Amino acid sequence: MSTTKRLVPPIVLFASCVALRVALDRFEVFGGNAGRGALSRGVEVASWIAGAWLLNVLVEAFFWRRVVAPLGGAPVPRLLVQFSNIVVYLLAIVGIVGVVFDKSVTTLLAASGAVGIVLGFALRSLILDAFSGIALHLDRPFAIGDSVSIVARGVKVEGEVVDMNWRATWVLTSEGHISSLPNSEVGSAAITNLSRPTPVNHTKVGLTFDFAIAPERVLRVVTAGLAAAVGDGAALANPAPAARIAGVDAQGIVYDVRFSIDGSKTTVSRARHRVLQRVLDHLSKAALSPSLPKVEGYYTRLARRSFDYAALDHRVEILKRVEIFSTLEREDVALVASRLSVRRLEAHETVVRQGEAGESLFVVVEGLLDVLVARESRVDALQVGQMAPGSCFGEISLLTGEVRSATVVAATDAVVCEITKEHLSALLDARPEVAKMLCDVAAARRVRESLRFAEAAAGAPDVEIARKGLAAQMFGRMREFFGRVFTP
Repeated sequence: MSTTKRLVPPIVLFASCVALRVALDRFEVFGGNAGRGALSRGVEVASWIAGAWLLNVLVEAFFWRRVVAPLGGAPVPRLLVQFSNIVVYLLAIVGIVGVVFDKSVTTLLAASGAVGIVLGFALRSLILDAFSGIALHLDRPFAIGDSVSIVARGVKVEGEVVDMNWRATWVLTSEGHISSLPNSEVGSAAITNLSRPTPVNHTKVGLTFDFAIAPERVLRVVTAGLAAAVGDGAALANPAPAARIAGVDAQGIVYDVRFSIDGSKTTVSRARHRVLQRVLDHLSKAALSPSLPKVEGYYTRLARRSFDYAALDHRVEILKRVEIFSTLEREDVALVASRLSVRRLEAHETVVRQGEAGESLFVVVEGLLDVLVARESRVDALQVGQMAPGSCFGEISLLTGEVRSATVVAATDAVVCEITKEHLSALLDARPEVAKMLCDVAAARRVRESLRFAEAAAGAPDVEIARKGLAAQMFGRMREFFGRVFTP
């Protein structure tokens, strides 16, 4: 409700009471002392109450909201507004007793003091919460809208402060629940304000890996996972997240995973979840598993092995995860895997350039790669996506020799497997029928990407027609590129 609308009712009531009181005095409705009768006193009482109401609205609108709130940089808690309202109404009651009823205010204050002592014992917890709330506002360890971490009686509550009333402070947790904390407990709790002095919060997570895993490989994979978390908005790009060797223990090498978040947009627990989700996903796709504690003197680890790029079985496993090879028989994949080459890339190294001729496919094994597309309306290339472990690119160039449709640059240190026309020729010599299978899968991928980048929606029949048409075109170009006659 706007300030004007909130002012209208008390102004109308106060003006009506004053006008009625003037009318009663002017026309001497009751004459002499009778003018101090029940009606006259009732009008005076209503005038005091209406005046107190009007004063409270004015104080809240022009003092609390326009003076105090801008100075504090946050909305004023309702607790202080309600407290000032009560003070004004109490003063109005004193004025009514002393002026309207011509009674001794001292007697009223003495009687109210005795009643207050009795009520104080009965409502001591409520009073303690109220005064703790006032103390919290004066000390200002947090304001409404701040992200906080409060540890009270051994229980940690983390979230955004949404309100503070006479009894409690209300916190919206990262799980989407409202937690009500008594002000008396908040006043004695350990409070960490995650929004001050800046909303940028720094956090870290420890991960331990076996001594047998090369540190450079762990750092490469974890760094790529952190870069993916930045692209996902879970971590800030500045300061940049990083992974460092922190030490060693009985389980292996300990790594610190450090990153920062914007506390005004997310909570530490929610951001930690999303960052670890990205990092663990990259570790899983790279077949790296953190060490587990000792059990009866022996290391207990996850049974999964880390990839050995020289081992044929591991190369086959890498290719079988890729869509274009997933439908082929294991023996067919092994024929290609035995010939592929493994490339290690440094951050910012360009893998392929848009418009260049190409005849190879790449499978991302470790790291993160940026996909850039040049646009006529832009001087610099536009980043249209990122590729994580398990992704592949260049399948159209491998099958048909078509020029590269995008530039791919290593966002972090990375490892990719490259399959060239020569490598694939060995498989086509042994199994010519594989050509059509590869074209079908590649065409389906191209159609999906086209729809995604164009943000278009199409029904299943249209997509299927487009896939079949593109697969037929690719199959024809593949015949020319490889110089063979494949049976459709």
